[in-house]
Amino acid sequence: GDLTSVVMPNTITAIADDASPNISAGVFYRCSSLKKVILSKNLAVIPSYTFSGCSSLSSIDLSNVTEIGVSAFGECTSLTSVDLPQVTEIGPFAFNYCTSLASVNIPQATTIGEAAFQECISLKSIKLSYGISILGENLFYDCVSLTEMDIPRSVSTIEKGCFYMCNNIKEIYLPYNVSEIGEGAFYAHGLKTVTCESPVPP
Repeated sequence: GDLTSVVMPNTITAIADDASPNISAGVFYRCSSLKKVILSKNLAVIPSYTFSGCSSLSSIDLSNVTEIGVSAFGECTSLTSVDLPQVTEIGPFAFNYCTSLASVNIPQATTIGEAAFQECISLKSIKLSYGISILGENLFYDCVSLTEMDIPRSVSTIEKGCFYMCNNIKEIYLPYNVSEIGEGAFYAHGLKTVTCESPVPP
C-alpha cells in the first residue's frame, strides 16, 4: 500500500482483535512503502511478523520494547541500526535478511532465537548481553561484514552454524564457560585463530 508513516499515541497498548496487550501479529506485514514508525511508549511486545517485509522502514524507536517476536523485522532491508536497551527476548528470524543493518545493541537480551540475524550482510558491530548463555543455531549465518565478535563470558553453548560463513572474522576468543560448540559453528574461510580460555577445549 501507500502507507509511509505510523505514529501511535501513548494511549495505545494494543492493536489486536482479541484485545491482547500487544500489536497483532503481522499487522504491518509487507507494507513496503512504510518508512517511519513511532510506537506508543506503552507498547512492550512486537509480535511475530509485525513489520516483516517492510522494505522501506528505516527509522523506528524500540527503546521501550522488551520482547520481539518471530521475524518481526524480517526483510526490513532499509534498517541500518537497531538499539534495544530493554529487550530481554528476541524470537527466531527476528531481523533476518535485514541486509542494510550495520549495528545492533542488545545489552539485556538473555534469549535470542535461531537465525535472528541470518544474512545481515552489512552487520559490522553487535553488542550482546552478558547474561546470555546460548548463541543459537545460524544466529549470525552469512554475516559477512562482521570482523570481530566479543562472546560474553556467560555463554556456554554455541549452536551449529552460528557464525557460518562469517568470512571476515579472523580470530575468536572462547570464554571459560563455553562447553559445547555445534557442527559448523565457525565454518568460515577467514578464521585463523581460536583461543580457548578453558584448559579443556569444548
